[in-house]
Amino acid sequence: MDTDSPLAIPVCTGPEIYKLVTYTCLRRVSDGKEFWMAHNAVVRPASSEWQLCGHEPHPDDLSPEWPRPPAPCATRCGGSQQTAPPVLTPAPISTCSPEDMRDMFRCGAANSERDEGCCRRPFCETDDDCGDGASCKRVDPVGFIYSWVGLAPDGSLSCNWAGAIGSAPEMLCVRNDP
Repeated sequence: MDTDSPLAIPVCTGPEIYKLVTYTCLRRVSDGKEFWMAHNAVVRPASSEWQLCGHEPHPDDLSPEWPRPPAPCATRCGGSQQTAPPVLTPAPISTCSPEDMRDMFRCGAANSERDEGCCRRPFCETDDDCGDGASCKRVDPVGFIYSWVGLAPDGSLSCNWAGAIGSAPEMLCVRNDP
């Protein structure tokens, strides 16, 4: 996501407030380019220069129908961002800068559910499940469900998050240090 040159998109919000912050995709009519925005209310374009991409927010839960932006460009995780449960998506659900996303999700740290590429580590029961160069280890997950770029109190852009911090420990394949 380009955080150096933010784009203002005119939108209207409805009276419906979501229980959680969610995403909406808006498409610029002139060139078809899609932009994902995070919000906690129904959002509609306020100008004919914009249209909804066709992904409608799911207001009450984080079901697979809940619209999610594509995997961040900085990740190459494979799998489906749209059909995996939110805490098990192959890549983080994030519109933050790659640096902020890596910091927030502790990508590559031995105590993170995300590897060096920010991809979800595979579950395991024993070291044999992990292959060469990795061991099955107990990890205390970050637990964030998703993150987005928003305005900080000082007007600068910052990476925000929603979801539970931490969750039950998991047994995951973690690469052994060289």
